[in-house]
Amino acid sequence: MHNARLSGHAASSDCSSADHVEPMARPPASQPVISQRAYRYAVILYAAVLAAGSLQPMRPAGFHHSQGHGLLHLVCFAGLALLANRAFPGRRSLPWIAPASIVFGATLEWLQTFGSHDPMEWIDVRDDAVGVAVGTVVVLLWQPEV
Repeated sequence: MHNARLSGHAASSDCSSADHVEPMARPPASQPVISQRAYRYAVILYAAVLAAGSLQPMRPAGFHHSQGHGLLHLVCFAGLALLANRAFPGRRSLPWIAPASIVFGATLEWLQTFGSHDPMEWIDVRDDAVGVAVGTVVVLLWQPEV
């Protein structure tokens, strides 16, 4: 009989411990995991690194007019559009982010003519614009309420 009481007690304690599960701590829905200020610093840093990489005079041989070069422009400016839309979210900022990003790319391309004495390449500006469009579409699909 004593064993029956102990086994009954053990069974009830197992059930009570299994039923009591601590919920995982999550940030409130109103607070983003990364602050808007952090995204703004990130987009400034990203643009600075993009400018430094674009304006450096030494480039790998053969890379300048390869398919990888156009893909690099597309990926870099898609990233710029994504970060800029996270740094400045909302319907009011969406219409100016894409044109500003494209103007930034065109300005970098123009500035390259002074350092490398190469003519401005509109193909690179086109690839930048396609990247901005891809990044903007991803933002619209990711955040349809924008």
